[in-house]
Amino acid sequence: MTIVTVVTLSRVTFVTIILQLKIFSLILYPNQLKIICMKNLSLLFGTALLFLLGACSTPGDYNVAVMDETVKVEKSARNVEKLLKEGNLDAAQISLKEGQEIAKASLGKLERMSAFRDDDLLRQAAINFVAFYDRLFTSEYQEAFDLLKAGITYTEDRVEVMEDIYKLEIELRQQLMNEHIAFIKKYGLIAAGIN
Repeated sequence: MTIVTVVTLSRVTFVTIILQLKIFSLILYPNQLKIICMKNLSLLFGTALLFLLGACSTPGDYNVAVMDETVKVEKSARNVEKLLKEGNLDAAQISLKEGQEIAKASLGKLERMSAFRDDDLLRQAAINFVAFYDRLFTSEYQEAFDLLKAGITYTEDRVEVMEDIYKLEIELRQQLMNEHIAFIKKYGLIAAGIN
């Protein structure tokens, strides 16, 4: 069996094949049981886990992988905003740092993903959406924190900046949702009743 054949198999089949190969090698070499278990067990499970988590062999897996990244980032932004509204500046600052890390990780993950069957519109929309939040976390939110720490809560410039940010956020969210709906319709992941 070639590696190409293994990659095209389902995830469960892939893991089953790996486990069968490891068990077969233990039967052939019973004296090396301890060595094989110690050396290869972590490699076996690591490879299987990487394959299970990293490969998107179905449209549903791909859709979930892409959209999960956008949800994590947006959830982080909403948490920062919630804490700011509550007046909890210290907790909001901690949440902002966490959001920066999440956005960077999600952006990297999306950029490393490949297109699904040459269909890259959903991934690109997600990259644009997450990149927006990455910039928001590292630039605009950080400036807002600096102003709040200085006791400044309102400036005309900040109002204009926030309005522009809000408009861009709506535009990028709409683009992401349009591509998400197009993707799930294209691959039959949605009921026909949604237009």
